[in-house]
Amino acid sequence: MTTLPRGWAQTTLAELLDRLQYGYTASASSETPGPRLLRITDLQEDGVDWTKVPGCQILGAELEKYRLRDGDFVFARSGSIEKAWRVKQVPTAVFASYLIRGTPLEPATAPWLEAFVRSTSYLLQIGAAGAGIGMQNVNAKKLGLVTLPLPPLNEQHRIVAKLNAIFEQARAATARLERLPVLLEKLKRSVLAAAFRGDLTKDWRAAHPDVEPASALLDRIRKDRRRRWESDLRGKGKDPTKVRYEDPEPVNTDGLPGLPDGWGWATIGQLCDVGTGATPKRGEPRFWSDGNIPWVTSGATNAEFIDRAAEFVTQCALDETNLTLFPSGTLLVAMYGEGQTRGRCAELRFPATTNQAVAALVTSYLPDSLKDVIKFVLWDRYEALRMAASGGVQPNLNLSIVRNIVVPVPPLLEQAALVDRVREATTEIQSLASRVEKIALRVRDMEQAALTKALRGELVSQDPTDEPASLLLDHIRAARAAKPDQPRRGRDDAAVLETSNVIASKGRSTNGNHDDSLDLVVATFQADRRLTATAITEATGLDASAVKKALKVLVDAGQVRSDGSAQGKMYEWTA
Repeated sequence: MTTLPRGWAQTTLAELLDRLQYGYTASASSETPGPRLLRITDLQEDGVDWTKVPGCQILGAELEKYRLRDGDFVFARSGSIEKAWRVKQVPTAVFASYLIRGTPLEPATAPWLEAFVRSTSYLLQIGAAGAGIGMQNVNAKKLGLVTLPLPPLNEQHRIVAKLNAIFEQARAATARLERLPVLLEKLKRSVLAAAFRGDLTKDWRAAHPDVEPASALLDRIRKDRRRRWESDLRGKGKDPTKVRYEDPEPVNTDGLPGLPDGWGWATIGQLCDVGTGATPKRGEPRFWSDGNIPWVTSGATNAEFIDRAAEFVTQCALDETNLTLFPSGTLLVAMYGEGQTRGRCAELRFPATTNQAVAALVTSYLPDSLKDVIKFVLWDRYEALRMAASGGVQPNLNLSIVRNIVVPVPPLLEQAALVDRVREATTEIQSLASRVEKIALRVRDMEQAALTKALRGELVSQDPTDEPASLLLDHIRAARAAKPDQPRRGRDDAAVLETSNVIASKGRSTNGNHDDSLDLVVATFQADRRLTATAITEATGLDASAVKKALKVLVDAGQVRSDGSAQGKMYEWTA
């Protein structure tokens, strides 16, 4: 056990806070003009935006019982149990049933408590107290048992002042660091734009005036494409002279910028074979069971290279569905996907199949330098591609849009110089981005390091003339004893207490201890008042027998009503 500094004391949240109270159960809506109903989701790292907290309907007596006041603390008791917040600048508001409220008996200790609930010590203790598997839960009793060191009050003030200065420095550093990735991305786009205007290799062209123009390379690619088409037909037993060959659509250069001498325009459809994949039926074992053929999705395109697959399909899936096995070196373009995924381009580094959210650009017939040029062009066009996507709520790219993307093609020899210079610049930019990330992590670690030193008494010097924390605790205990009798608890808290009396005779575990499964089931009803036993089992992570036992206790206690047949039985919270 860590030795406390002289004058400090060990205490618990239950000793420092007035009665830990569960919140109010009600429907909330942004259109309801009543008091705000603070929920777990409203607690963010930078506090609470009260303009986004919905309203609720609550009567006068209950409003006073659940009303939040400046200086209160609220703690999440389900799900994101690490969330804790000191209430500040509160409008007329109450707190929801998935929160626990505690009020410091000595208001002057609130800043110290606010620092403590940000510390690793608190987070570790509250994480260890989580009682759920599918969903973490903490009740008021467990929250109250969280221990913390208590310095003398004057020392608390000195520590908090020092912490606030450190936190302010960290916030300022973080704000500056957060601007750097945006600037680095702009720098990368500037490099790519310069490359495809020809500016990046202007000196190279001056030193190499007599190189083969891009038109010769594009003519060879066109002829090679025709030869491969004829070879494929002969492989299928068909006569190419009796089948009409269709060249890809030529580039429409209207509106395109001018290019350096020797460069040319081509579409991706002229340069690459463009295809896509499919998702074999999930419920069909012969498509997925023991598969060994890589299958990738659009989510894999967020890095430059794809080096592994998360899922695999069988040979049967490849034979019987619209899957294609694309070769290593294929460029994958995300045609749709969540967040920033749509429009991303990455290179496969192993043969793989894909789902239908990906456009696959087969580049195995092209020089490696041209493959890299296409990749860099797609990086450069990322924002334009996202804007070109069609559709409604979630706009998507399609194969036609991808095939018609135009690419500025330098002469073959110049491509190598261009790729080397782009690669050198983007590698340096990525190195800078990685350093920024490491510095940002160190800044975040600096806050926790300061909190750790504060909790050990190492952040500021001790003053032997400070009144010891033991006297502060005596004052807090006297304040608790002087308080009038507590009002009746909130509805869900009262339900737990009333039901606990029933459990005393019916619901104890075999070793005689309180069975926490009841608390989990009650907490689940506060989110949804009408549930099936299966839904409760999934939400709490309890086994079915524990849920069945808890439901029986709640039904017997009159807190829950059941209706329906055995297979479709519903349970409704009535308390």
